[in-house]
Amino acid sequence: HLELKETHDRLLQSEKLAALGEMAANVAHEIRNPLTSLGGFARRLLKKLEGHTEKRYAEIIVKEVERLERLLTDILILSRKSAAPFKSQSVNKIIDSTLHQLSEELKTKKIELIKDFAESLPSIDCDSQQLKQVFINLLTNSIQAMQGGGILTIGTYLITEDENSYVGISITDTGGGIPEKSVSNIFNPFFTTKDTGTGLGLSITHRIVEQHHGEIELINRPGEGATFIVKLPIKHEEPEGQEEQ
Repeated sequence: HLELKETHDRLLQSEKLAALGEMAANVAHEIRNPLTSLGGFARRLLKKLEGHTEKRYAEIIVKEVERLERLLTDILILSRKSAAPFKSQSVNKIIDSTLHQLSEELKTKKIELIKDFAESLPSIDCDSQQLKQVFINLLTNSIQAMQGGGILTIGTYLITEDENSYVGISITDTGGGIPEKSVSNIFNPFFTTKDTGTGLGLSITHRIVEQHHGEIELINRPGEGATFIVKLPIKHEEPEGQEEQ
């Protein structure tokens, strides 16, 4: 009886979260258009106020509009189901493309990159753009954790468990790790240990990995660094009913 009650409570909570997510997506859509207009006009004003003392006010408006735009984008990504069909893709190539995008930031932050990719790694069925978002989020977190420089290690490997095969991806940094009191909340929406950001990056990452029938876990080493491990099945059925909200 207690197990049934707990299952019922979890189901109700899931339904509430689903309804909340749908409402947030609808509100984000409604806000996005006028916000885009505000941002456009604010940027035009900023150009015209060159040399005027009022320029700093326009700069604040532009900065805050950009922050709201990033928040809305993250909310829409979090609430969106993948519309693209899953295709056979190379995880190594997706990660290489992501690293190329972040190469200048790695160089600027004086971060040493170590790649340990398994050769002849099987392809997986996935949405490559969504997986790229996963790796951007995880790599950006690692980079931001190593403000004074450090070592970023990325590995890929084959996992076999109970006659099932997976591609494993590990991302390890030397950024000092995550405070123990924060570990249980890192995948919760709007939770962040940073002064900036929306707190949605890891929530989005977790959702995308789940949509790919995968798993993500954290190995935290307080005072040393952190490792995120993503495990993705090599073969699975394409999720049904994937339509963009």
